[in-house]
Amino acid sequence: MRLEVSDSIDELEFEWSALARAARNLFGTPEWVRAWQESFGDPHGLRLVSGRDDDGRLLGVVPLVVERRGPLRIARFAGHGVGDILGPIVDPSVPGLARTLLEGALESAVTDWDVFLGERMRESDGWGSGWGDTVMRTEANPTSRLTDWLDWEAFERSLSRKLRREIRHDVRVLANHHAMIIRRVAADDDLPPALDTLFRLHALRFGERSSFAPRAAFHRRFAAIALARGWLRLWTLEVDGRAVASRYDFSYGDAYYAYNAGRDPAWARGSVGLVLRAHTMQTAFRESVADYHFLRGDEGYKSRFGTTDDPLVSIARARSWLGRRAISLGLRLREQHRARRIVHLQA
Repeated sequence: MRLEVSDSIDELEFEWSALARAARNLFGTPEWVRAWQESFGDPHGLRLVSGRDDDGRLLGVVPLVVERRGPLRIARFAGHGVGDILGPIVDPSVPGLARTLLEGALESAVTDWDVFLGERMRESDGWGSGWGDTVMRTEANPTSRLTDWLDWEAFERSLSRKLRREIRHDVRVLANHHAMIIRRVAADDDLPPALDTLFRLHALRFGERSSFAPRAAFHRRFAAIALARGWLRLWTLEVDGRAVASRYDFSYGDAYYAYNAGRDPAWARGSVGLVLRAHTMQTAFRESVADYHFLRGDEGYKSRFGTTDDPLVSIARARSWLGRRAISLGLRLREQHRARRIVHLQA
């Protein structure tokens, strides 16, 4: 495999897009990386390490950046912070290709780093153990395999009796006692106000923990691209003319990505979030989606939908004494955070 290094997404975009679709990863698309680069800036430049076979066919791409934290140089995947599933984007039909390409990228193509943080890589792709890297974190990554059921009705029957009753009761109450409308953004002019609603409802739900405020520029940029590509699934649930819940999702290839959401806490008893979730899953069945990705996080509601888990691992590798010290400090901070969380849960 021949390695090449470039800073131009345009040069690779057509071939890269085909790889991302084959790899079934929205967060590995050139569109995601470009929106990330334009939104957050990168003074050290984007490093696109690509691998080609003897015939010149693109086998994989590793989008990397090297960031500075004081004297520490950190190599990371472009798209970090907003991408739920990261890592090399490779032809999935070639065994071991992702590891080989990443090793080559870090050893010969991009060398000016002290520590490499490989964040949110799928454990099923072989990451996380047996390679000498330090596992910094493991996160749940639940998915419902929709092709295991004929349609939404069959899937709904597989859910617990309590959850079925909740969904049907909440939908019926909203429909019978209120004017309920679910809208999906389909036109460019509808996108900005729908995003404003999403950001507002997310802030209402999560307060200071809302992740959208510092990342709004990125999401406005990528949502516009996703709408043009036909990937965007931005939903708003209105009750009596008032927006009470919103979902910010994507449909890419044969998979649905349930990315983020917001809701008005005043309507918590109406389970408006659950009603909108059920609607998106029904739509996924109608669109013949294979997998409904709940994405990272072990929130209890996800397991209620009969999910399987493909954990995400974040690994670290040192190249210098400074890098080893940074990893050691990171592990200590992780243990301190875990101890504080246990104390909080027991209190």
